[in-house]
Amino acid sequence: MSVRKTKCCTKCQQRKRLTSFSYDRRRPEGRQSHCRVCMAVRVRRYIRRNKEKVREAKRAYYLRNAEKIKATVRLYEMRNPKRVLDAHRRWRSRNRSRANAYSMAWYTRNKEQHRAIASRWAKKNPEKAKANTYRRLARLKSAPGAFTGKQLLKVLEKYGRRCVYCGEAYECIDHVIPLSRGGSNYPSNLRPSCLPCNSSKGAKFLSEWPGRPRMAA
Repeated sequence: MSVRKTKCCTKCQQRKRLTSFSYDRRRPEGRQSHCRVCMAVRVRRYIRRNKEKVREAKRAYYLRNAEKIKATVRLYEMRNPKRVLDAHRRWRSRNRSRANAYSMAWYTRNKEQHRAIASRWAKKNPEKAKANTYRRLARLKSAPGAFTGKQLLKVLEKYGRRCVYCGEAYECIDHVIPLSRGGSNYPSNLRPSCLPCNSSKGAKFLSEWPGRPRMAA
């Protein structure tokens, strides 16, 4: 029967399993004199009292090991994409002003790269891109309502991805009741439309658009 090795913490004076102590090669038993709990309290107290010193030490360590740290972070992100995404979302929800400031600073330094990334994303996610565009438009015109990419996809499928006015392939989204005239940005006010019909209708009500090919469904 094996005997579990124990050790007495010199701080809290409690006898604990050897695994409750961190490794320390300088000591005969190879473990620190304080248990992990007491060491955590000690470290937190030291950090609070020496914030600037700790910050400078971290910065110096990063500069000496930047490439190694970046490679480790990239590897972790590749192996844990969902966990990383959830962590980013939680951080942004708690630090909105800082997150917006970081985003704006990055955008200012990398405008061309941002445009390229946004263009690739819009091509891969056309419905979501349109939803974002019309959400901004509705906000500018103080119009109520919003829709997601999935909701827009349902509208498009309902009308067969054809212009509801002439039957041609759809190119844009029309608000049956124009936003500028009290219309909402809810899915019920959306119709797929070709560019000529959308341009011809403009900000008119259907009753004011005598040249429409046919009534919207």
